[in-house]
Amino acid sequence: MTLTLHWSMFAAYVCGDRDGLHLEKPIKPGESLLEGKYLDVDAELRLVREAKKELMDASDDEHKKTERKAMKELGIQRARHFGWSNTYIFTKAMGDRRWSWGSSGVTCPW
Repeated sequence: MTLTLHWSMFAAYVCGDRDGLHLEKPIKPGESLLEGKYLDVDAELRLVREAKKELMDASDDEHKKTERKAMKELGIQRARHFGWSNTYIFTKAMGDRRWSWGSSGVTCPW
């Protein structure tokens, strides 16, 4: 029996907020949409884990709302820092990169 895996990436993040025609090209490890900004996916994941840990100390409902808002704001801030307009395309770009670079810790569920 032969198993064939078809994998495709959707390039929703190709041009970010830039205007005009942009050819689709693979983004190299560390590259972001803004020139001179190095995107370390593992560092971004550590940053989110640390921020989440700091916010998780309390567990009341008001704290959960504050936590949710703080995490959304952090995501938007980081996305814009690297040239993406929102957290969806930023996190999608990071996920696609982790998968395409063959980073450790990425497994195929089947």
